[in-house]
Amino acid sequence: MRAAAAKLDVLIVEDHRDTAESLRVLLEIAGHRAHVACDGPAALRALETVRPDAVLVDLGLPGMSGQDLALRLRSHPACKDSMIMALSGYVDDAIGPESAFDSHLEKPVDPDVLLEHLARVSKGG
Repeated sequence: MRAAAAKLDVLIVEDHRDTAESLRVLLEIAGHRAHVACDGPAALRALETVRPDAVLVDLGLPGMSGQDLALRLRSHPACKDSMIMALSGYVDDAIGPESAFDSHLEKPVDPDVLLEHLARVSKGG
């Protein structure tokens, strides 16, 4: 794993603590700033202080689905230019063309694949 070319703010929305923590550590080792929210409402509250360059959203969140959260994020000013990626343990959950997601990553997330996706994000729009 190589260091990030640009330091990004990445919001991780994942209700499974071990998965969220693993992603946080991976991103920080790669040189990014990682922020964790355990569900949709917590993610929306995080936008009061975080302007994420990228958001990783678990599709199977409690209370608000990842799809619903992605739609809310897409319309939020703090996420206007954010790359929004779906996370799922199931290939059948792949996103369709009408989705609010930019891409879909299968869990467990391959670190190199995640970092390749993040390398496409341009800091500051």
